[in-house]
Amino acid sequence: SLCESNLTKWNYKPIAMADVNIPFVYGKSKEYSCNKVRTNLKWTNDDRPRERYIESLLFIIRNKVLLNGGDLSQTKIVWSYPLSMKRKALSSLSRTWEELFKKYISSNTGNLTRISESVSPYYKHKRLPGTIATIDIGGGTTDVMVAKDGAPQCISSFRYAANDLFSDKTQDNQMIAHYSTIISEKLNDF
Repeated sequence: SLCESNLTKWNYKPIAMADVNIPFVYGKSKEYSCNKVRTNLKWTNDDRPRERYIESLLFIIRNKVLLNGGDLSQTKIVWSYPLSMKRKALSSLSRTWEELFKKYISSNTGNLTRISESVSPYYKHKRLPGTIATIDIGGGTTDVMVAKDGAPQCISSFRYAANDLFSDKTQDNQMIAHYSTIISEKLNDF
């Protein structure tokens, strides 16, 4: 999410951490009518808010590394994306990460890695024997990966996720209409 003043002019380049910020307390504190919060930044057609969000993240990371006496040239960042993201959007997102990584962290873009959201949870569990399925249910997409004995077997992503399940449109969702009654009955049996 990205928070901005209602007066923010996007035709001028807003400054990250000054004109726009990451709203760390979004959904936890009172929202002010003078501000607006943008969500779903991965899926926006406007690259500018997404760029300011990534810039804010990297600015915070840079400062944290320096405050802790770290070496920016040794800083490694892994960012993830939905597998179902269109190539053009992924290319734009990758370019933004690379440009801002060079600006705030290091010219060594070998320390910047992108992986699909379906693969990222696998790395925590890859040493487990047998078959593992990781499912990342985001707002707009669900990413799934199946691995067997430490090796990925299949990866998939589809645009059906939390926004479809919990939005105002749920009354029109036939899948939810069908299963909500069944699930409610099962829950009442407890």
